[in-house]
Amino acid sequence: MTFTNIQNNQKEAVQAFQGFNVDEQLALLWYLYKDIGNQISPEPNDNSTGAAIAGSWFNQVKEASKEEQLQIQRDIASRKDTDLSRQYGALDSSTKLFFWYALAQGMDEGSVIQVPSDYNLPEQPQSFLEQLKPLSLEDKITFAKSVVLPMGSGSPQSTQI
Repeated sequence: MTFTNIQNNQKEAVQAFQGFNVDEQLALLWYLYKDIGNQISPEPNDNSTGAAIAGSWFNQVKEASKEEQLQIQRDIASRKDTDLSRQYGALDSSTKLFFWYALAQGMDEGSVIQVPSDYNLPEQPQSFLEQLKPLSLEDKITFAKSVVLPMGSGSPQSTQI
């Protein structure tokens, strides 16, 4: 399946993403951020409370060991029933987006565990990533929202924004 028009195939694209294992999902989010990160910049003034909460969450992750940082991300992405995953699930959509953006920036600067430089996505997730690359910035952001908003324990399963 190709996702050249993610607006029409968004549900299928999200389902395909969710079919990958949690580490592949996290890697795909990282590569998507690397593709669009320099083109986006959340505006803290749009939701200063959300930005502050996301910043507090990011600092909590940053202070954890690298292994714990990875486990926190895995727990949230896999919707594991943990305290942090439940807290993430209760956040509003803007705060969730700020949090993932802060995590990606932390990975970029090295304060949060990074995808290993020698990591190669398996064939299916790599093919999926290649299908996302030609999408417009807006469609990539829409897709990213669709996959990170339902993460966390207790979050709605819906892929609608």
